[in-house]
Amino acid sequence: MKTTLYPLLMGLLLLGATACEEESATPETQPEFFVKAQKAGQAWTVPGSGVYVRTTKKFHVYGNQNQANMPEAYLRLDFEAPTQGTTVAAQAEWLELVGGDVIVDNYSTTGVAEPSSVEVTRLDTVQRVLEGRFQTTLRRDQRWSTRGELLPFSNGSFRIRYTVVQ
Repeated sequence: MKTTLYPLLMGLLLLGATACEEESATPETQPEFFVKAQKAGQAWTVPGSGVYVRTTKKFHVYGNQNQANMPEAYLRLDFEAPTQGTTVAAQAEWLELVGGDVIVDNYSTTGVAEPSSVEVTRLDTVQRVLEGRFQTTLRRDQRWSTRGELLPFSNGSFRIRYTVVQ
């Protein structure tokens, strides 16, 4: 009896182990509205949102990082409303937070020689959806370090639903 149960148990264990491997090998699904880029050379994809401010005619795009094993943070891109297919200069900022409102680190475009840019590839003012590509390099704020570390975001893209405010 022992010899027939042993192969059966081993087979079940192996089947369970390969099932776990297959589950972990499946890629994470991208949210419908997202911001993604190569952040410091690593793939980075997070949920995205945005705001259009009528009085300043500026878009603010947010990539909200709130995932396990990563610090709570967000990337903000600010730029004037361009016509579709044109590239515009942008300001950008990276904030790391604790408890949702205490800033513990930040990077911005202040003091960076290479300008940040955004290209709008789709603007749907009825559905309020904005899509585009971006690139930016941010410098760590002197408040957190005097070495001026850089944080590059390359090959960036986004699809966000935005709200309109006055």
